[in-house]
Amino acid sequence: MENFAFIILELYPNIVTKENNKELLDLEDRYLKLLLPNYNILTEAGSSFGYKHTEVDRQKMKDVYTLERREQIGSLNRGENLSLLSFFYNIKETPAV
Repeated sequence: MENFAFIILELYPNIVTKENNKELLDLEDRYLKLLLPNYNILTEAGSSFGYKHTEVDRQKMKDVYTLERREQIGSLNRGENLSLLSFFYNIKETPAV
């Protein structure tokens, strides 16, 4: 988990609907092509928009999402500078004197 960071690159200003979902996919696709992330196996944006997990699958996901795991995920980036500049250039924020 230490190899991952949750970073918001851009906020999509609208509520996603079937009508404007293509805009959001185009935005995702733009960032995939710009950043070329190592951990993405897809080279183009895709969507599971409208997909419904079965009740069995939902229960499996709930079973593995323990309090310990939530705390671990929540603490991953605590205290980190997650600006795009620091992400791309490994700039560390220096404490104010």
